[in-house]
Amino acid sequence: MPRIIAGSRKKMLLRSPPGRKTRPTADRVKESIFNIISSDIADSSFLDLFAGTGQMGLEALSRDAEFCMFVEKDTGVFRVLCENISKCGFKNVECIKSDALAFLENSRRRYGIIYIDPPYDSGIYDKALNKIEEKDLLDQDGKILVEHDFNIEISGNYGILIKYREERYGNTKISFYRKRDRYGKIGLPGQL
Repeated sequence: MPRIIAGSRKKMLLRSPPGRKTRPTADRVKESIFNIISSDIADSSFLDLFAGTGQMGLEALSRDAEFCMFVEKDTGVFRVLCENISKCGFKNVECIKSDALAFLENSRRRYGIIYIDPPYDSGIYDKALNKIEEKDLLDQDGKILVEHDFNIEISGNYGILIKYREERYGNTKISFYRKRDRYGKIGLPGQL
Protein backbone atom coordinates (compact mmCIF):
# COMPACT_ATOMS: atom_id res chain seq x y z
CA MET A 1 0.00 0.00 0.00
CA PRO A 2 1.55 3.34 -1.01
CA ARG A 3 2.16 5.91 1.69
CA ILE A 4 3.60 9.36 2.18
CA ILE A 5 7.03 9.04 3.76
CA ALA A 6 7.86 12.58 4.93
CA GLY A 7 6.51 16.06 5.55
CA SER A 8 3.16 17.29 6.82
CA ARG A 9 1.29 14.07 5.86
CA LYS A 10 4.04 11.65 6.91
CA LYS A 11 2.87 8.01 7.26
CA MET A 12 -0.50 8.68 5.64
CA LEU A 13 -1.59 5.56 3.76
CA LEU A 14 -3.00 5.93 0.25
CA ARG A 15 -5.47 3.71 -1.56
CA SER A 16 -4.50 1.70 -4.61
CA PRO A 17 -6.93 0.56 -7.28
CA PRO A 18 -7.60 -3.19 -7.35
CA GLY A 19 -5.62 -5.35 -9.73
CA ARG A 20 -2.54 -4.31 -11.67
CA LYS A 21 -3.69 -0.98 -13.10
CA THR A 22 -0.92 0.90 -11.30
CA ARG A 23 2.67 0.23 -10.28
CA PRO A 24 3.34 2.47 -7.27
CA THR A 25 6.93 3.66 -6.94
CA ALA A 26 8.71 1.70 -4.20
CA ASP A 27 9.34 3.60 -0.95
CA ARG A 28 13.13 3.26 -1.21
CA VAL A 29 13.08 4.67 -4.75
CA LYS A 30 10.73 7.48 -3.75
CA GLU A 31 12.85 8.37 -0.71
CA SER A 32 16.02 8.50 -2.80
CA ILE A 33 14.36 10.65 -5.47
CA PHE A 34 13.07 13.14 -2.93
CA ASN A 35 16.46 13.27 -1.22
CA ILE A 36 18.04 14.18 -4.57
CA ILE A 37 15.50 16.94 -5.37
CA SER A 38 14.81 18.07 -1.77
CA SER A 39 16.14 21.60 -2.29
CA ASP A 40 13.85 22.08 -5.31
CA ILE A 41 10.53 21.01 -3.73
CA ALA A 42 9.52 23.94 -1.50
CA ASP A 43 7.33 26.43 -3.38
CA SER A 44 7.62 24.45 -6.62
CA SER A 45 4.91 23.68 -9.14
CA PHE A 46 4.85 19.88 -9.57
CA LEU A 47 3.35 17.90 -12.48
CA ASP A 48 2.53 14.26 -11.71
CA LEU A 49 2.03 12.87 -15.22
CA PHE A 50 0.55 9.34 -15.34
CA ALA A 51 -0.34 10.02 -11.70
CA GLY A 52 -1.85 6.67 -10.72
CA THR A 53 -2.47 6.81 -6.96
CA GLY A 54 -0.93 10.29 -6.86
CA GLN A 55 1.75 9.28 -4.40
CA MET A 56 4.56 11.28 -6.04
CA GLY A 57 2.62 14.53 -6.26
CA LEU A 58 1.17 14.06 -2.78
CA GLU A 59 4.67 13.43 -1.43
CA ALA A 60 5.79 16.70 -3.05
CA LEU A 61 2.85 18.59 -1.50
CA SER A 62 3.58 17.04 1.88
CA ARG A 63 7.10 18.46 1.51
CA ASP A 64 5.79 21.99 0.80
CA ALA A 65 5.40 22.09 -2.97
CA GLU A 66 3.26 25.11 -3.80
CA PHE A 67 1.00 23.35 -6.33
CA CYS A 68 0.53 19.97 -7.97
CA MET A 69 -1.21 19.04 -11.23
CA PHE A 70 -2.25 15.38 -11.39
CA VAL A 71 -2.97 13.78 -14.79
CA GLU A 72 -4.50 10.30 -15.08
CA LYS A 73 -6.62 8.85 -17.90
CA ASP A 74 -8.00 5.58 -16.46
CA THR A 75 -11.47 6.16 -14.95
CA GLY A 76 -11.12 3.73 -12.03
CA VAL A 77 -7.61 4.87 -11.17
CA PHE A 78 -8.70 8.52 -11.47
CA ARG A 79 -11.44 7.88 -8.89
CA VAL A 80 -8.87 6.45 -6.43
CA LEU A 81 -6.51 9.36 -7.15
CA CYS A 82 -9.24 11.88 -6.29
CA GLU A 83 -10.00 9.97 -3.06
CA ASN A 84 -6.31 10.07 -2.07
CA ILE A 85 -6.11 13.82 -2.75
CA SER A 86 -9.26 14.40 -0.70
CA LYS A 87 -7.97 12.25 2.16
CA CYS A 88 -4.76 14.31 2.32
CA GLY A 89 -6.74 17.56 2.40
CA PHE A 90 -4.53 19.53 0.03
CA LYS A 91 -6.30 22.43 -1.71
CA ASN A 92 -3.43 23.59 -3.95
CA VAL A 93 -4.09 20.89 -6.56
CA GLU A 94 -5.70 20.36 -9.89
CA CYS A 95 -6.67 16.89 -11.06
CA ILE A 96 -7.31 16.22 -14.75
CA LYS A 97 -8.71 13.04 -16.31
CA SER A 98 -6.86 13.03 -19.61
CA ASP A 99 -4.47 11.24 -21.86
CA ALA A 100 -0.99 12.53 -20.96
CA LEU A 101 -0.02 13.63 -24.48
CA ALA A 102 -3.34 15.43 -25.01
CA PHE A 103 -2.82 17.19 -21.67
CA LEU A 104 0.71 18.27 -22.64
CA GLU A 105 -0.48 19.50 -26.03
CA ASN A 106 -3.04 21.81 -24.40
CA SER A 107 -1.10 22.86 -21.29
CA ARG A 108 -0.08 26.48 -20.87
CA ARG A 109 1.55 26.26 -17.44
CA ARG A 110 5.24 25.77 -16.65
CA TYR A 111 6.37 23.41 -13.91
CA GLY A 112 9.41 23.33 -11.66
CA ILE A 113 9.33 19.54 -11.40
CA ILE A 114 7.73 17.11 -13.84
CA TYR A 115 7.47 13.44 -12.87
CA ILE A 116 6.83 11.00 -15.72
CA ASP A 117 5.96 7.42 -14.80
CA PRO A 118 3.97 5.71 -17.58
CA PRO A 119 3.51 1.95 -17.89
CA TYR A 120 7.03 0.75 -18.61
CA ASP A 121 6.03 -0.90 -21.90
CA SER A 122 4.07 2.11 -23.21
CA GLY A 123 6.85 3.46 -25.44
CA ILE A 124 5.64 6.99 -24.69
CA TYR A 125 8.83 8.41 -23.19
CA ASP A 126 10.12 10.09 -26.36
CA LYS A 127 6.72 11.55 -27.24
CA ALA A 128 6.19 12.99 -23.75
CA LEU A 129 9.66 14.51 -23.48
CA ASN A 130 9.51 15.94 -26.99
CA LYS A 131 6.10 17.49 -26.25
CA ILE A 132 7.34 19.05 -22.97
CA GLU A 133 10.29 20.55 -24.84
CA GLU A 134 8.17 21.72 -27.78
CA LYS A 135 5.54 23.40 -25.56
CA ASP A 136 8.20 24.82 -23.18
CA LEU A 137 6.47 23.42 -20.07
CA LEU A 138 9.56 23.29 -17.82
CA ASP A 139 10.74 26.26 -15.75
CA GLN A 140 14.22 27.49 -16.64
CA ASP A 141 15.76 25.83 -13.57
CA GLY A 142 13.24 22.98 -13.48
CA LYS A 143 13.78 19.24 -13.52
CA ILE A 144 12.10 16.33 -15.25
CA LEU A 145 12.31 12.90 -13.64
CA VAL A 146 11.46 9.87 -15.74
CA GLU A 147 10.86 6.50 -14.08
CA HIS A 148 11.47 3.51 -16.36
CA ASP A 149 12.65 -0.08 -16.47
CA PHE A 150 16.44 -0.36 -16.30
CA ASN A 151 16.44 -2.14 -19.69
CA ILE A 152 14.80 0.81 -21.43
CA GLU A 153 17.23 3.33 -22.84
CA ILE A 154 15.97 6.89 -23.14
CA SER A 155 17.73 9.48 -25.28
CA GLY A 156 20.23 11.85 -23.69
CA ASN A 157 18.58 14.95 -25.11
CA TYR A 158 15.30 16.28 -26.49
CA GLY A 159 15.97 19.68 -28.04
CA ILE A 160 17.13 21.84 -25.14
CA LEU A 161 16.34 19.13 -22.56
CA ILE A 162 19.48 17.28 -21.48
CA LYS A 163 19.83 14.17 -19.34
CA TYR A 164 22.22 15.10 -16.55
CA ARG A 165 21.85 12.19 -14.14
CA GLU A 166 20.70 8.57 -13.97
CA GLU A 167 20.07 6.43 -10.90
CA ARG A 168 19.30 2.71 -10.79
CA TYR A 169 17.34 0.97 -8.04
CA GLY A 170 17.06 -2.75 -8.80
CA ASN A 171 14.95 -3.01 -11.97
CA THR A 172 13.96 0.67 -11.85
CA LYS A 173 15.91 3.53 -13.36
CA ILE A 174 15.30 7.27 -12.92
CA SER A 175 16.57 9.60 -15.64
CA PHE A 176 16.91 13.29 -14.72
CA TYR A 177 16.58 16.06 -17.31
CA ARG A 178 16.93 19.83 -17.25
CA LYS A 179 17.26 22.64 -19.78
CA ARG A 180 20.61 23.66 -21.19
CA ASP A 181 21.67 26.99 -19.72
CA ARG A 182 21.91 30.05 -21.95
CA TYR A 183 25.49 29.08 -22.87
CA GLY A 184 24.46 25.60 -24.02
CA LYS A 185 25.93 23.90 -20.96
CA ILE A 186 24.17 21.34 -18.79
CA GLY A 187 25.19 22.97 -15.49
CA LEU A 188 22.99 23.08 -12.45
CA PRO A 189 21.44 26.39 -11.33
CA GLY A 190 24.19 28.87 -10.48
CA GLN A 191 26.89 26.86 -12.24
CA LEU A 192 28.31 28.18 -15.51
